[in-house]
Amino acid sequence: MADLGATARAIKRVTLVDIYTALDALKDQQGENSRHVNQRIDNLNQKIDTEIGQVRQEIGQVNQRIDTLNQKIDTQIGQVNQRIDQLNQRFDTVIQMLLDLSKQISSQKNQ
Repeated sequence: MADLGATARAIKRVTLVDIYTALDALKDQQGENSRHVNQRIDNLNQKIDTEIGQVRQEIGQVNQRIDTLNQKIDTQIGQVNQRIDQLNQRFDTVIQMLLDLSKQISSQKNQ
């Protein structure tokens, strides 16, 4: 029986050594997987940061274009308003001339 007990202890030791070795290998693999995943996350974060920077830059350019267009529109509206004012002045002048003519015609008829 002593041989059987010694054999059982030897098997038990070998089995425990195998388990610890397998656990160490799994721990190493888990650490490697974790490093790999963390590296991929870092790479994705860098790509996202780059993309966000580009989008912000493009938004800035669009805002500049909008500002330029607003300035052009304001200029055009100002020019249209000036033209309307000029036309109103001419219209007022024509109306005044017509009124003057009407008064002259009326006074000539009355004479």
